[in-house]
Parts: sequence; C-alpha cells; structure tokens
Amino acid sequence: MVGDIGTSVGVGAVGWNGRAWRPQTTPDPDPAAEPLRRYNILDGISCTSRKACVSVGGYAVNTYTPDGIHTVISYMPLAERWNGAGWSLLPFPSLPMGAQSGTLDSVSCTPDRACVTVGSFATMDETDGLLAERWDGARWSVASVPSPAGPTLGPTTATISDVSCSASGFCIAVGSWSQETLSGVEQTFAELWDGSSWSLQQTPQGVGGFAFSGVSCPSPSACIAVGWYSIAPGLPEQALAARWNGTSWSVLTTPTGPGVYNSLESVSCASPRACVAVGATQSDFGERPLVERWDGTRWSIEHPPNVSDAFLQAVSCTSSMSCTAVGSGARSTVVEQTVPASAKLSGVPIRCASGRVTLHLSGADISSVVWSLDGQTLRGHSVHRGALYTASFQLWPGRHRLTVKVEFERFSQAHKLTLRPILVGCPAGR
Repeated sequence: MVGDIGTSVGVGAVGWNGRAWRPQTTPDPDPAAEPLRRYNILDGISCTSRKACVSVGGYAVNTYTPDGIHTVISYMPLAERWNGAGWSLLPFPSLPMGAQSGTLDSVSCTPDRACVTVGSFATMDETDGLLAERWDGARWSVASVPSPAGPTLGPTTATISDVSCSASGFCIAVGSWSQETLSGVEQTFAELWDGSSWSLQQTPQGVGGFAFSGVSCPSPSACIAVGWYSIAPGLPEQALAARWNGTSWSVLTTPTGPGVYNSLESVSCASPRACVAVGATQSDFGERPLVERWDGTRWSIEHPPNVSDAFLQAVSCTSSMSCTAVGSGARSTVVEQTVPASAKLSGVPIRCASGRVTLHLSGADISSVVWSLDGQTLRGHSVHRGALYTASFQLWPGRHRLTVKVEFERFSQAHKLTLRPILVGCPAGR
C-alpha cells in the first residue's frame, strides 16, 4: 500500500508480511529541494512477486520567479521500485514533447519486468493531456495516447483512472471525460495497448453520466471495469460494471447497494470468473464500504466489517478467496482482508488401517461439514460445531475415497472447500 505521509513532505509505503502492516521507508526524489517541498505522493503500485514491486506518483517543488516573490509549483512524475528489502528510485519517467509537468496515477507490471503507467501532463499554455509510459526493465519510453473526446466544440477534460496489463503486449487503461458544451456530463473511455501503440475502444455511454475508475484484466479476452453511472443528470450515482470479452464492452447488471449513492472505485480479478470490486455506499446515515463479487455469471453484494464513515479505494486479490482492500475513514486508514477458507484434517492413516477410524477436522469460521465415503454420506458421526468436527466409521479392506465438503462463513461471506484423501483398509488378518 502506498500514499503520502504527513501534510507536506514524504512518500509513504506499508507492507503486509502475512501477520501485520509495517511502515516502509521510501527515498526522497529530490533531497536538495527539501526546504521548498510541496508534497511527495505515490498513487499506484503493482507487484509481480514479494520481491518485485513498482510504485508511481509524483512530487512537487515550489520554485521562485526571478523577482523572488512569486512561487511556481512544478509537478514531476515519480517511480520507485521494491526488491524485497527496500525501495529505490527508478530513473525519472520522461514527459512528452512540450510538457512542463506531469504526474502518474496507476501502474501495471507483468512477470517479464515490463510495466505500463498512466497519468496526465500539462504544457506551458496549460493544455492538459493523457500520459502513458512503458518501463522495459531498463528505461522509460513515452507513448502517444489518443484523446477520448475527438473533435469537439468546446473545452474537454479527460482523466485516466487505472490500467491493467495481462501481458507485455496487452493493457487496457480506463477513465472518464467530459465536455463543457454537454453540461459537463462524464462519459467512459477505454484505451488498448497492443505492444506498440494505444487505440480507443468503444465503451458504454449514458445521458446521465458513466465513469470508469478501475479495471482488471486477468487475460486479453477478459477484463472488468468498474465505476458509477446515473440514469439522468443530477440523479444519484449507482455502481457500474462492464466486461471486455476480447472484442467489445458490455454493461453488467450490478445489485443496488444499501445507500442512495453507490459507486465502485477499484476491481481485482484473480481469474475471469473471480473478481472483487470495492467502493462506497452513502445515505443519510453516512458513508460505508461497498464490496461486490463477480463469479463469472453475476454480481453479488458482500458484507465486509461494518465501518462507519469510511470507504474502500483499492483492492487486490491473490486468489478467489483472498483479497486485501484499503481505503479511508473519518478517523484513520481502513484495511480489510478476506481470510482464505482453510481447514486441517487429522487422523488419516499413513498405511492401511483396520477396524474403526476416527478423523478430526479443525479450522476457523466453519459453518458445516458433510462427510462421505465412496459416494455414500456418512451418518451418525459426532460434530462439535465451530471448532472441531469428528467422523468415526468402520473401514473395510481395499482403497476408499473419503470426501469432506466444508463450508465457511466470514463477515457474511460464504466459502467452500473440498478435501478428498484416499483411505486404505487392511486385508483380513492384518
């Protein structure tokens, strides 16, 4: 997790070691300008292993005009790398020709050490543009990004919110744009990187406004983008999700959150059929985290711990049952985790067994267990609910398949696990 530390100076990162979050020190991009520092911030991070992460953002320095009175704020892109032991500065990403400043908002890396990062830049005449750069393991290169607005009749504003790469030759970046002559109603856009250039894709639009804030691509033919939409200008926002099937984008039906306003900020897909999206739901009673899960067919609302006046801003999933989400609350940073469903089966004979066998299943948050031997459900076994489950049965000679179906429930989220050990009964006389 990355961000800014303090109100004016510092770049911050915290690492999860499987048990707790711990602060990590990151290098200062410009120590000589420390007295004039406005801020340092890391906005995006991508990790391909425990020892390989790249984080991007920007830093700003106050410089003075020749009269020594007026200050000029200069924003520059920032990139840093984690090697498992510490953070170090990467060469500074270059800016497009004519750009005076720029920042980076999101980054996505692939196992071959290639990374793509996106953000924005500004020119001397204060014209804004979309910024995309590629890291090949040694240097950064700038790639031209087409404007999502095209020819327009008035000023437009476009923002890239997120990028996801499933291969070094396939990335999708998403965001939103608006035009003053269209009452400033936001519309979605998506751009595809094919390894050599960016191209615009046709995305869902709506009269009330559509906006993408996050995207996750587990494969080049499967991407999920999330954000918000409104059926008419001025009406409450609702959670938006859309799917890329390798050819086109289509809107997915999402359940309505409990609040009047609902939006999704980030999504992470462990596979095309396992995605988790996070955001916020807001009503007269305040703002609360919103979590939705995609199973490849439909979206459903999950129930994270009930934290008031808080929202979730980013999520990362390493499997269909293990995700970490981060965000902000009224009083502190919010970190929430789903715990993988796990159970331990003990008492399985190493060699053949004769007579009666007793097995024990233990694990946290177990809600039910069904035992079956060779396809037949075992009856009459004793069960100690919640902590320890026990099955006792007679084992006859030969090989037998035991099936243990376990259901878990954590934070109102249901998970399933099936264990299938082979048991061998001893021949008669042994």
